[in-house]
Amino acid sequence: MVHGFYAFHQHYGRGPAVNPVPRSRDRRARLRPKVRERQPRAIPDRLWDELFAQIRCDRDRALPACYVGSGARASELLGVRLEDVDWSAGRLWVITKGTGQQGC
Repeated sequence: MVHGFYAFHQHYGRGPAVNPVPRSRDRRARLRPKVRERQPRAIPDRLWDELFAQIRCDRDRALPACYVGSGARASELLGVRLEDVDWSAGRLWVITKGTGQQGC
């Protein structure tokens, strides 16, 4: 993409005289910096205990408990509607990324 940008401007006599981006993918790959994969960070149990100790209402305690216990993404939990809750079975249905509905 960037190589084509420079090639276009070279064709019309604008920009640098030499295209600074190599044509082949192998040579371009050397220009890309390597991004190290980060390990997921976890909240220590001590901090979870402090959080739950501060929450007085069962309803408010249920929200972070559902988030932590289900492993669902934040966007999945934010999309939950009243009809997605099965009160008798104690289940919550979320729309998961890519696969559709799934119970927690």
